[in-house]
Amino acid sequence: MRGSMEPGPAWPCSPAGGTGLPARLDAAERLMEAIAELAAEGRAAGDRAREKIADPRGLESPLSAATLDDERRGLRPWLRRLSAAAAKGGWREADAGLDEWERSAGEARLAAQRVVDANSAPLSVRAELRGRLDGLSAKAARLGLAEDPVVGAVRAQARAVLYTAPCDLHRADALVNSLAVTLSRQQQASPAPERRGPGEGRR
Repeated sequence: MRGSMEPGPAWPCSPAGGTGLPARLDAAERLMEAIAELAAEGRAAGDRAREKIADPRGLESPLSAATLDDERRGLRPWLRRLSAAAAKGGWREADAGLDEWERSAGEARLAAQRVVDANSAPLSVRAELRGRLDGLSAKAARLGLAEDPVVGAVRAQARAVLYTAPCDLHRADALVNSLAVTLSRQQQASPAPERRGPGEGRR
């Protein structure tokens, strides 16, 4: 027995006789939400960068609210108008308008992604420097230089900068590079055999 739910709008067929317009409108709704999510992500990434990094470079302004919600030009109201036109049987108008909407939405999505990438970059650099520091610390231990006072001093400075907010990335980069050079020099000045695991080197 059928329920009492009223049927949804009877979507007109596309010129080819298929149901391409409803599918395109559904895809446009998903794209709209993806753009909104990217815009929020870019804004949040910028806020984190300004909080965690001292004088972050290359940050971009987030996608404007008007791009999404301006009643005349915003993507979301525009898409609502196209959906309403299609539901009333104006599929030709909606189909043509959707072509233009998709072009604008594609540009907006690329712009929003650029903001995310740019605003995420400073924290990505910090994470990379932290990884390099961990790698150099492990190398120092393998070489028996973990307790070397010169190596230890540079490593401590680098760690202090990298784990203090806001982080000075330029100083952190210089210190990590300095640690690599110091480690190399100390290794050459007083070479020590790498530590062996249990059983290694036995015949």
